Amino acid sequence: MNLKVSEAIKKAENFLKTKSIPKPRLDCEVLMESLLGFNQAELYANLERYLSSLQFESYSRLIERRGNREPTQYIIQSREFWSLDFRVDKSVLIPRPETEILIERVLVLRLEKHAGVSPLRILDIGTGCGNIAIALAKEIPAAKIIASDISLSALKIAMLNAKLNGVKKRIEFVQGNLLEPFCNDRNLKIPPFNIIVSNPPYIPSEQINELSPEVSKWEPRTALDGGIDGLDFYRKIIAKAGDCLVKEGFLLLEIGEDQAEKIKEIAIFHNAYKEVKVYQDYSGKNRVIEIWKK
Repeated sequence: MNLKVSEAIKKAENFLKTKSIPKPRLDCEVLMESLLGFNQAELYANLERYLSSLQFESYSRLIERRGNREPTQYIIQSREFWSLDFRVDKSVLIPRPETEILIERVLVLRLEKHAGVSPLRILDIGTGCGNIAIALAKEIPAAKIIASDISLSALKIAMLNAKLNGVKKRIEFVQGNLLEPFCNDRNLKIPPFNIIVSNPPYIPSEQINELSPEVSKWEPRTALDGGIDGLDFYRKIIAKAGDCLVKEGFLLLEIGEDQAEKIKEIAIFHNAYKEVKVYQDYSGKNRVIEIWKK
């Protein structure tokens, strides 16, 4: 007997509850929307529609994947960020809403500190799926944006997302390790940047396995592992960024909520910088550190 959409969703919800999936109803609806090509309003308008046997089998496979704690975003290969749609797979970190604070701070700095600069030169280190660079390209069309990542797989996803969001021609993608492509070889003659942004790996190595299975089992460890204390990448980026920034340029980094003071100490240790500020996300947690070059 074929099931109605509403019946299939309820059946799937009950299954996911047995797997201790957070918000199982929401996941079931999102996966059904993906299967049928519906948005939420269309799904609710078709709850009494019957699924074919093939559709139900396909839906069951999606639900089984979610039951194995695979993130819904990887299953549907999509994630919204800054009201834009991004393709994601297990080669890239799934964008989080709190990272939007980085975008907001860049836009503020552009108006307050770099209003007369054209083009504004921005570097996004460890771009992943490209969400930061692409959001900035959308908001600042005249900016010169370079997005780098050590992972070629990640860069391919980022370039696809840039194309899908109509900004492929406005972002230069570079494969490389952190700031090495920009600060070590002066023969490249790369001009310094006004702003450098990054959401580096910042989870202490031993804590990764304590995270939810959606993160620890599925998301790329290289995008999570920040070393013994979670600060390895901050040390490397802060040490080199001063050589890659213009006078009074800015380095903006996403941080773990309990890392602000230690990262401040790292920045103060280097004479290249004169001011450090910390900004909170919408939950009131420390989320972005802003370092101002002398």
